Amino acid sequence: MRTRHRVRKPVRGKSKLQKALPIILGATSAAGVIVTGVLSARAGYKTAPMIKSHKETMEHIRASKDNIDPKEYNKMVFDEYKLICKACVKVYGWAFLTGAVTVAEIIVSNKFLRDYQKKYMGVVSLYTGLSAAFAEYRQRVVDRYGKEAEFEIHTGVKKEEIVDVVTDKNGNEKTKVTKVLTPGEKTGTDFIIFDSSSPYFRKDNPEMTMLYLKHLQNDLSTMLQAKERLFLNEVYNAVESSDYPETAEGQIVGWVYDKDDPNCDCAVDFGIFDANGEYLDTENVKNFMKGKTDFIYLELNHDGIIFERFPQLIANRIRYDARRV
Repeated sequence: MRTRHRVRKPVRGKSKLQKALPIILGATSAAGVIVTGVLSARAGYKTAPMIKSHKETMEHIRASKDNIDPKEYNKMVFDEYKLICKACVKVYGWAFLTGAVTVAEIIVSNKFLRDYQKKYMGVVSLYTGLSAAFAEYRQRVVDRYGKEAEFEIHTGVKKEEIVDVVTDKNGNEKTKVTKVLTPGEKTGTDFIIFDSSSPYFRKDNPEMTMLYLKHLQNDLSTMLQAKERLFLNEVYNAVESSDYPETAEGQIVGWVYDKDDPNCDCAVDFGIFDANGEYLDTENVKNFMKGKTDFIYLELNHDGIIFERFPQLIANRIRYDARRV
């Protein structure tokens, strides 16, 4: 007879609770610090007259030291200190208990945060390695097939031919082939498909659209220089495209402004203008300007995950401020 084994399903509620536990512990520990302070203040207010009475009693006991037996004197002193200690423990009990629980929550929350930090650093290392490997792969594709072919493969742009049968003025039927380009999926962090999903896109006026993109690129570069860091989500918000809402990846990927890094562009570049602000001679730009496409790709030159570079940026700013002084 075969024995059937039941497969336990994962408890979803438990995993959600584990994810939210550091936040819960942080909030309760912050409240615990406040409650401990309030209880300690109230206990101090209550123990003030008790301590005053204890001091007066001890003065009377010390004054009668020469008139009583030494053993009796020591017993009276011990009993009085025992009495005041029991009273203080009773008054401060809730404050001590709340403080101990708060300290335990802080320790546990710190442990969870350290574990998450280790996981995050592992993800950062993995992303960095994958990003470097993918960059090398793209360069090999460029070397073999050319930059334009690599761009089409990377963005997923599709080339289609629409065949129509038309009749000319002489009544002769002819086949008309129209080449149409359609964008690929709007995924990834390396490019943005700028199209009618943004209110600033002008299909009937590509020059106006390019002028807007030029000003947007300059404004974002100025923002980067002022803040020394710029997240991808901030670029999404600036484009105001309904197809590009804020994402989790957009809050860790971005640009940094680091003059000491020779590999840092220190500017936002959409890959459609040269250093003088003129249009680049690429298929992406030419197809859009000639009206062959109703979209244009914005290639993003971001620096990948930028959290790990924040300490270096802060150190550079401190040195810069010190030189100014």
